[in-house]
Amino acid sequence: MIRLCVLLVFFTTCIHAQVTEQDVSRLSFINREKNIIHNDSALFPFYEKLKSLEQDKSDKIIVSHIGDSHIQADFFSGRIREALQKKFGNAGRGLVFPYRAARSNEPYSIRSSGKGKWRSGRNVSNRDSLPIGVTGFSLETNDTSGIIFLKIASSDSLDYSFKVVEVYCENDSGFCRPRLKDTASVQALQSVSSELQKETFVFSSRTSSLELMPSAKDTVNPMRLYGLNLMNDEGGLLYHSIGVNGAEFRHYLGSKYFFAQFFRLKPELVIVSLGTNEAYGKAFAADQFVNSMKAFADTIRKALPETIILFTVPSDSYRGRYRNRTVELARTLMINFCNVNGYAYWDLFEVMGGAGSMAKWYANGLTAKDRLHFRPKGYAIQGFLFNEAFLNSYHAFSGDKQQ
Repeated sequence: MIRLCVLLVFFTTCIHAQVTEQDVSRLSFINREKNIIHNDSALFPFYEKLKSLEQDKSDKIIVSHIGDSHIQADFFSGRIREALQKKFGNAGRGLVFPYRAARSNEPYSIRSSGKGKWRSGRNVSNRDSLPIGVTGFSLETNDTSGIIFLKIASSDSLDYSFKVVEVYCENDSGFCRPRLKDTASVQALQSVSSELQKETFVFSSRTSSLELMPSAKDTVNPMRLYGLNLMNDEGGLLYHSIGVNGAEFRHYLGSKYFFAQFFRLKPELVIVSLGTNEAYGKAFAADQFVNSMKAFADTIRKALPETIILFTVPSDSYRGRYRNRTVELARTLMINFCNVNGYAYWDLFEVMGGAGSMAKWYANGLTAKDRLHFRPKGYAIQGFLFNEAFLNSYHAFSGDKQQ
């Protein structure tokens, strides 16, 4: 199957796209009347937790959003994170990865780099055969002078400086544990705790940057990194974004440590935005697609039976010069799967205007030339629409008339 692995590097240099009601309402081809969360009763247990959090933001609720290149760049998921955290409280930036050190594109709010020699792997293309963990990526070095630099930018009115860092790593006897370098930009550590495949660092005060490096200067043992979870010292909503360019359901299912580490995040809600790359391949196999969706959802439900899963349906798209009609089959299969199994879903294909609507988004400057990916403003509009559907559903549940 052909896998889409477009890096979209230009996204990371774009200005954060702002979207207003006026921007969306002028696009007459968008189907606002169909902008709803289907089977939203499946979300009611999660809404109950949100209602409690809205009243008392000292607690913490965790959301994880898993997907492909549409999610790795974080323009779509980032808009959801911002809207929900502004309403329910900001518990931190959540899960991140130094994508640039792995020679990939990164979200607009992350700036990272690597010093020294690093090997990298990702769940869709793993030339160095590294085990893949919770972010879908991994980095490894034997270079004792190797350093990972990471800086997080705040977004709008949200402060993403952090005080607690959970480092997902390999820390058995054959590996070198990571440590944080004490520099002028990073406060002295207050305490350090460790457990299998996770090191937790607590700073004396908040910071927005860090330098991660091997803990020993005289060892040949490698240091391996799977991701970092950045949190502040407040309650609210923590929103993890996990995306890999070209990813399909099977890539996450085949990652050695992905689910084991993912379960440690203990999300109350998992948003799944996959299916685009399966539908992009010319040899689309319907049975395999459904079986992969089922295996993915069943794996989460077995380990986290109280966790709610919400699927997003892939957008209309093109394959080369022609509209990709396979997306309509993938959409039908996903909707049937959700209806039969009682999963909530948001139908982006229908909301964006249905079959052929990608051409209209392209004509309005909202998509890339491939008419498969979107430009930052196009993703921001998607985020606006998802938030509208989600919060309308939540308000109807909670009895809040301020929609």
